Amino acid sequence: MTHTTLEDREDWKRYKDAMKVIAAKFGVPLRCNQKYKYLNVNFGIEGLADDEIAALQALEELVMLVSEFPEGVLQRLDPDSLKAESPFDGH
Repeated sequence: MTHTTLEDREDWKRYKDAMKVIAAKFGVPLRCNQKYKYLNVNFGIEGLADDEIAALQALEELVMLVSEFPEGVLQRLDPDSLKAESPFDGH
């Protein structure tokens, strides 16, 4: 059994690079590393407004959640089939 690392996952590298850009735009530090089988993301939030903190925390949660999926699984999802099954389609 092979052990997945940050260097093995192109999607994790993209997520990490994107989080670096966001951290730089907010002027906050970023800690982004592998934890178990997902990508752990933590922005520094000192000095930010409450809405900025909430936005960064939501991004942290999303990246950690999405990074647990096998690489490439999100690209294989069919958006049309997801729309048909969505409980939020207004019906």
